[in-house]
Amino acid sequence: NEWPTTAAPPSVYHAFLTSESAIQTYRNLGMEVEKIKVAANCSGGRALAQSRPDASESYIYLGTSNTSSNGDPINTMAVFDNVAHEIGHVVVNNIFRSGGPRRAGAVHEAIADMLGTYAESDFQGGTVDWVIGDDHYQTERIVGRDLANPLFSCFDDFDSNNLDLTNHERGSPMGFWFQQITEGNSS
Repeated sequence: NEWPTTAAPPSVYHAFLTSESAIQTYRNLGMEVEKIKVAANCSGGRALAQSRPDASESYIYLGTSNTSSNGDPINTMAVFDNVAHEIGHVVVNNIFRSGGPRRAGAVHEAIADMLGTYAESDFQGGTVDWVIGDDHYQTERIVGRDLANPLFSCFDDFDSNNLDLTNHERGSPMGFWFQQITEGNSS
C-alpha cells in the first residue's frame, strides 16, 4: 500500500494508518498478507474484502459515511477490529484457495471445533475444557480431540496432502491456535 500523495480527507489517512497497523499484526503472526491492497471510498459505503481467484492480489475496501461539522467525511469503517476482520476474510480465502478441498475441509472442521468449544463453555457457565467429545467415555474414545494438546500444533508439522490424515487432524493447528489465543498465549 502507498500513502496518498495528494491532499485527501483525514478519513483516507485514517483508513491507511489503521490498515497498515492491522496488516502488521497479521505479519507478526507469520501470515501472508503482502498482496493486500487497501482502498478508501470517500463516497460512503461499507467495508468488504475481495480476492482474485488465483489469490495473486486481494483488496479491502473501507467506506466513509456522515460528515463532521466542518464537512470532512468521518470514516466509520476504518476501525481496527473491522479492518482486521476484512483482512481475516482475505487470509481465510487464501487458505481455502491454496490448499484445495483437503485444506477447505480442515478449516471447516477447525472452525466447527472452535464454535463447539465456545458453545459448550457457554452451556457450562464459562468452564472451558478444550476436549471435544469428553463428556462421555465412549464418545471421547472415538472423537477425543484435545485443542490444548493436538496431534499437530503447526501446519509445518505435517504434509497437508497426506491422504492418511483426516480433516480433523489437518485442522488441529487452528484449534490449537484458538486455544492459545483464548488462554492468552500468543507464541
